[in-house]
Amino acid sequence: PPYLNNAKTIQIGAGNLLDVCKTAIANLFAALQSPELSNVLVVFASLDATAYEEGGSAISDVLKEVTMESKRLSTSITPVDNNKDELIDILRKRQFASLPSDEKIEEVAKVYKEAHEDAKKAGLTLSSSEELYTAIKRTYPFHPSIIETFKKFNENLNWQKTRGTIRLVKKSVAYVYSTQVADEAMLLEAHHFDYSDAETRNQIVGIKNSIQPALDHDVSANGKAEAEMIAKLSKENELILPLAKTIYMNSLSNVPGGITGLTTNKLVDILVAPGRNVGNVKQLLGKLQNTAWYLHIKDDKSYVFHEEQNIVAKTESYMSAYNEEQAAAEIRSALVRYTTPDNKKCYSIVKIFPSLDEIELQRDEVTLIIARPTGEDTPNRPEVIRWFNQ
Repeated sequence: PPYLNNAKTIQIGAGNLLDVCKTAIANLFAALQSPELSNVLVVFASLDATAYEEGGSAISDVLKEVTMESKRLSTSITPVDNNKDELIDILRKRQFASLPSDEKIEEVAKVYKEAHEDAKKAGLTLSSSEELYTAIKRTYPFHPSIIETFKKFNENLNWQKTRGTIRLVKKSVAYVYSTQVADEAMLLEAHHFDYSDAETRNQIVGIKNSIQPALDHDVSANGKAEAEMIAKLSKENELILPLAKTIYMNSLSNVPGGITGLTTNKLVDILVAPGRNVGNVKQLLGKLQNTAWYLHIKDDKSYVFHEEQNIVAKTESYMSAYNEEQAAAEIRSALVRYTTPDNKKCYSIVKIFPSLDEIELQRDEVTLIIARPTGEDTPNRPEVIRWFNQ
């Protein structure tokens, strides 16, 4: 690129050195068709004009013409085709010295198929158990969904499809085999990443920086994120962390029209495994919705993390701006609007948040009394109940 950039400035006759280069390259391709050059190979590592922006529009035009010329005579070679099984083969060779026998892999595929069939009978998914069985045999030791997850952000700017994926999987394998996860997991899944490891976290955040707040607040923050706190409440909630991490990993595409998010059924397909209860996935999603700030539901009913805050975050932010007395005043004002009697057939007098010693009942009038709650689990204050029963 620097040479071409400089060539544009060197005048030769009515043109410049860049024009000469353009003609020379065209002649080179023409010469390659001759029998004398049948054993000559010309390699262009990249002809993408956007890679040479410093050369200006003239250089871009040259490269586009060279590209058109080369396509007539050349064969395009893709180092790794991520739409085939080449990436899986590379990941296996890079991360594992050996793999189990075909019989053992068959056993793993069968137990996953059986678990999926159970989920299907329970009405949790509609997809084919047989297809999952076939896919696992092809992608072992990786769950088929992890490959699909990587494909979603393969086109992200500055993401290296092969090298980036290899580094990411290396971190996943290291995490699994350095913890008890290896004793439980039969396949590597999209949630098998240690977000507490700074290098792993930075690498994943770098795929799509804009949704890091979702990771920090909703998914993983050394036990302080919403999903982590929900998981601590009960053993029944233990699947919520894999759930949140899986949604996050499937929210990383940043290209226009990129595929993001997962439906409830798809989440079941991804997380179903021998011995794992996926029957409460829908309930867990509801719990996460109630507290997460960046979780959204798209028009196709898929769950996705987004950089924009949701209604939960905005409501909490709005509420935090009020102290207790300010909130009580707002509620009192609203109750006045909603409870003022029109025809007085039910009640004729309204007292909102009164002190008990201020209440004066009238014999021929019905009074609606709205007592201020305690804010605790039992909203009725004992003194109010005693006053009512006296």
